[in-house]
Amino acid sequence: MTISAQARLHFMGIGGAGMAPIAYIFHQRGWYVQGSDHSQNNNLVNQLQQLGIQVSPNHAASNLDGIDVAIYSSAIKPGFPEFDRAQADPEIQLLHRSQALWELVQVKTVIAVAGAHGKTSTSAMLVDLLNADPQIGDTTFIVGGAIHNLRDPIPNGHWGDSEFAVIEADESDGSFLNYQPNYTLITSIEPDHLDHFGTYAKFEQVFIDFCQKTQTMNFLCADNLGVQKILPKLDSLKIPYQTYSIQQPSSKILETNSKDRGLKNEREIAVSSQQSAISSQDLTGVSGDQPKTKKDESFGDAGLGSEANIDSVFALRDHAWFGEHNLSNALGAATLAQFIGVTDSAIVAGLQNFQLPKRRLEIVRDDQQIAIVDDYAHHPSEISASLQAIRAHFPNRRLLVIFQPHLYSRTKFFQKEFAEALSSADYAIITGIYAAREKAPGDVKARTIAQHNDKLVAEENLDQALRLLITKIRPSDVVVTMGAGDIWQVLDQLKQVIL
Repeated sequence: MTISAQARLHFMGIGGAGMAPIAYIFHQRGWYVQGSDHSQNNNLVNQLQQLGIQVSPNHAASNLDGIDVAIYSSAIKPGFPEFDRAQADPEIQLLHRSQALWELVQVKTVIAVAGAHGKTSTSAMLVDLLNADPQIGDTTFIVGGAIHNLRDPIPNGHWGDSEFAVIEADESDGSFLNYQPNYTLITSIEPDHLDHFGTYAKFEQVFIDFCQKTQTMNFLCADNLGVQKILPKLDSLKIPYQTYSIQQPSSKILETNSKDRGLKNEREIAVSSQQSAISSQDLTGVSGDQPKTKKDESFGDAGLGSEANIDSVFALRDHAWFGEHNLSNALGAATLAQFIGVTDSAIVAGLQNFQLPKRRLEIVRDDQQIAIVDDYAHHPSEISASLQAIRAHFPNRRLLVIFQPHLYSRTKFFQKEFAEALSSADYAIITGIYAAREKAPGDVKARTIAQHNDKLVAEENLDQALRLLITKIRPSDVVVTMGAGDIWQVLDQLKQVIL
């Protein structure tokens, strides 16, 4: 590693979901770690402080006194006093968070999960599948959301003793090109972060470049149009890959016709050396320890053909997660897991017992009086997928949504798509935009989305939006808090009002 064991590290923006787990693991492994973050009420900041890590509430240049390595998140730009000092001081090594992350995990066999949607959920699934195999053991992970991790005070980071590390690879600024993973899984490629990339062509190219950096094998979801578009380019560059699909028949992809049955889900996942698919056939007598092979009747009509070799069929019963998009994530995780040698029984156990990360279709309350779901969806496609999943899970119930847009640039670019996605709810109110790393341009607000559909309501003030939502709630309704910002903070108020 280029960071010496004696180096003193300072993390700028240490309370961010992408920064805190890296800082925590460096601290856990013996480095001196400190940081700065203007948000002192952040749960991650509080946890780090309880570990003895000093966190300054400002970004003063003096924070770097005696520091050898300064690590910054993408939210930290030139103009921040700490950043400017680190950039100008030859005695201080300046690293982006992605470089620091790679410094940690490059000693492992690295599995990187990338894509416009589903990175955190798919990463968490992979961790559970690997951990379920006793031959693999305790898996290292650094992901962007709080997964069900009872071992660590920072729930989205863990250093394990197995050879494997699962990392969430953030494409938002192209910094994932600092990684050279052994295996890559790409869930989707869809326009986003065009404030950074400028054009979709450049956004698409960064995924091709990332696949090219993968040392052993790429796994891509061929149901996604963006993925389909780059496959010929991967072929021309002779980049190795496998595809998986829950939808499309082709020479490499299996067809499926599966329906979500709510909490009592029954699925078969078929994994082969060339292709993978989902089926909703009768599962009687099927288990993860009973692999089906050539000419398997259950999948004969799914496009495999008489000579297809199915390595394993995994039966899942009564698993708690739901949604077609999560079924796709599960297929991708199972495909990669089997490729690296995870046993069939471990894959079944891992998926059977898997719990979605916090704020990923998280059912906060579920009874006949009311249901409350908290979800991280912040892109139109994610909103559509989540609302479709929630409707299927809670059939014949009204769906009310309070949505907090994330980033002005994304809101402006996808305003019509947001309106279309949210209009599938019975009632949707849009509140003020969560700025994150951006400055308010002045002309992009909640009404920027609401103006495109008369069903939608805009209310800039979050408290007022919540009060308005509460007046609309009826018995048996499903209320959804949605967005990547701090919309989750209204949950306590919501639960107190709805008895």
